[in-house]
Amino acid sequence: MLIGGIEAGGTKIVCGAAEVTEEGIHILDRMRFATGRPEEAVRKAADYFKDFPIKALGVACFGPLDLRKDSATYGHIMATPKKGWEHFDLLGPFEKEIGVPAVLDTDVNGAALGEGAYGAGKGKSVVAYITVGTGIGVGLSIGGKPLHGLVHPEGGRPHACRPRAWRYV
Repeated sequence: MLIGGIEAGGTKIVCGAAEVTEEGIHILDRMRFATGRPEEAVRKAADYFKDFPIKALGVACFGPLDLRKDSATYGHIMATPKKGWEHFDLLGPFEKEIGVPAVLDTDVNGAALGEGAYGAGKGKSVVAYITVGTGIGVGLSIGGKPLHGLVHPEGGRPHACRPRAWRYV
């Protein structure tokens, strides 16, 4: 089965197509472009996937995200410092433009799932992925499933730390 993936970061977006077989997953192609404006990103991703007849799409994105499937704003980026992306419905336009079922999770949960399935966490029941960027991102995978809480999880923000407790290196 041919599947697609999108990793949407603050500065770049990576789209990829992969074949899933009994032997594993084989990446066939990928493309990278600057994040830019949300409508432009959706168009570029949709154009990319026209060359690949994917059956499903996974999207891992910066946040905060509304990941509650029973919410009216499920699939939206919430109040983010990324200008132009505030309250943008990310999942809906991807599903509409690409025309396949899509799932959304945080970029760090996507990384934790990937590490658990194919990387350093392979064979482990619990995988934690931590990254330091604009904030301190924490993704957790337990038994191959991402951990979700009440809201979009985050480890912290440097500006919230005491100045002496945080140094940029």
